[in-house]
Amino acid sequence: MIGRASIQIQLSEVAEADAGARILTLPCRCPRPIAILIEALGAAHRWLTELLSDPRQTLESLALREGKTDRSIRMTLSLAFLAPDIVKTAVEGPLPRGFGLKRLVDLPMAWLDQWRALGLQTPARA
Repeated sequence: MIGRASIQIQLSEVAEADAGARILTLPCRCPRPIAILIEALGAAHRWLTELLSDPRQTLESLALREGKTDRSIRMTLSLAFLAPDIVKTAVEGPLPRGFGLKRLVDLPMAWLDQWRALGLQTPARA
């Protein structure tokens, strides 16, 4: 969950935690566009996990539960396939002006093609 002053991360059952704590709270004063992106990335990964782990789950049932359209769910799900370096750049960056959530949901699946579609230089590899 993303709040105004912190981000709360629900740890999985397999994650080791002190004294059984399952929620990690990190202080954060994220600018609003970054917070929106982080929230959308979280939803994308959560929904993808649900779709892969429960064969009864569908885009339609997610849309109904979330109060969104099927198209909105599909667009947000595409964020789960963003190149990790693009996510890192967006969160730490920021990306250049005009590279918001709407532009990131419509990228090709191949990571190198994502960088090309954005017109950005791929990061140097060590």
